[in-house]
Amino acid sequence: MDSITQAALGALCGEILLSKKIGAKGALWGALFGTIPDLDIIAFFWLDAAEQLRSHRGLSHSLFIMPIASVIFGWILSKIHSKKKVSFKLAMGFVFAAWSTHVLIDCFNTYGTQIFEPFSDYRFSMNVMFIIDPFFTVPMILGLIFSVILFRNKRKLRVFTHWVTAIWLCLYFIASITLKVIADRHFAEQFHNYGVTPIRTMSAPTPLNIFAWRGVAQDADRFYVTYWSIFDSKTRVYDIEEIKTGRHHERKFYASKEFRSIQWFSRGWRKSYVVEGEPNSLYIALVKIGEMRVADSDGNQLFMPSFLWKIEKDGENYQLTRPYKMSKDFTKNDIGNTLKNLTSRVAGGEPKWMEGTWIWDKKKK
Repeated sequence: MDSITQAALGALCGEILLSKKIGAKGALWGALFGTIPDLDIIAFFWLDAAEQLRSHRGLSHSLFIMPIASVIFGWILSKIHSKKKVSFKLAMGFVFAAWSTHVLIDCFNTYGTQIFEPFSDYRFSMNVMFIIDPFFTVPMILGLIFSVILFRNKRKLRVFTHWVTAIWLCLYFIASITLKVIADRHFAEQFHNYGVTPIRTMSAPTPLNIFAWRGVAQDADRFYVTYWSIFDSKTRVYDIEEIKTGRHHERKFYASKEFRSIQWFSRGWRKSYVVEGEPNSLYIALVKIGEMRVADSDGNQLFMPSFLWKIEKDGENYQLTRPYKMSKDFTKNDIGNTLKNLTSRVAGGEPKWMEGTWIWDKKKK
């Protein structure tokens, strides 16, 4: 999840577990320990793009590291606040709560988290929440404001706020799982009616909400993409977009660590393609995470994958980059217009939601 959510969730743990002993400092410690696992990005300064991809949400997010970190930092914290009688047991439990909630909530989205490091680099993901979700985060921040600031000296109201906030987060998570089950059934019916016999399928919520979902199916050589919202009318006709996997373009890149890193990260949910005039380059789009809607110089809607990589081969050397803007024909994404269209689609509107050109089908002028 985003850093604000992680910090807020850690702060909530600190407020609940430590505020009785050290007051508002508990929330501050919580915000710190709720953020620490993501400090693995500091290593990015010494890593290339392929290594960065493998390192983020790696060892610092491991289920096996959490107990060790809890003991070490819990001992340090108990020493810092020994005069406030913060016991080692309490401090250790707090660190474990703040650290583990960070790791576990990262498992909710589609990006994936290597919770089994160092024994396995498998990226675990539940695909039940988007990486930024204001319906989850804003109530938590409001709860913290009431608890830490407004109700600081009103214990009963503070405890009540703790319970209300925690219950909301749990209910929202349960709702996301429930809606995912409903979405999966809906997508299975859509793909069946379309005549697809998929090897596998997946679904994930659209940005900033859990009410509209994106479904992807895969067969031998294609992906199929479609959308569904809980507010769609029963008479709505659903479009299904077909995307060729393009695996035949990958052959001369098999030996590179750059390609192997993308192969590992994508877990097969990737579209590979080449661009005219670039015989030694391979473009790889991640199809398991939703696309952005951008516009070309003529105002036509283009679909741009949220994760798009380019591998360039120069003799025996390879370079991995993320080319969000590939030519002068592509303009910056209009965020306001995108959010407007997304809001309309969540509400059951936007009949032309899937009308546009995928970036690999864009013809050069």
